[in-house]
Amino acid sequence: LTDELDYQGTHLGGGSKPDGVFYYDKDGVIVDTKAYSGGYSLPLSQADEMIRYIEENKARGNINQNKWWDNFSPIVSAFSYLFVSSEFKGGYQDRIEYIKKRTDTDGAVISAENLLLFAENVKSKQISYADSFSHIRTNQQITM
Repeated sequence: LTDELDYQGTHLGGGSKPDGVFYYDKDGVIVDTKAYSGGYSLPLSQADEMIRYIEENKARGNINQNKWWDNFSPIVSAFSYLFVSSEFKGGYQDRIEYIKKRTDTDGAVISAENLLLFAENVKSKQISYADSFSHIRTNQQITM
């Protein structure tokens, strides 16, 4: 997203921070990646972890010493989240709704294959950068 497209952002990873963030203009996304060969169901513990990231980003301040949210440009004012994995299965949709209910923040899940198709659609200008964030704010799985 940052090497091949015009999104800004960085890989984070490690303890107490998401795997990465990316943004374009005023829109920013908190990214968490999951590597599971048999598909990923987005367990409640991982949904709670994303809720913590969203709440830290909203509160900013001294809630987390590593201040990972400083990787967003100061002009970013609209935030969403994205889980990326090989494929999604099971009750992931319930967890997306749970995150929305707890944080009033929209987000989505996307498979690696669909992420590549999404990136191709942005690169070929079938989806504008501004409109790309509307796909992420659907509170469901993104399919291309």
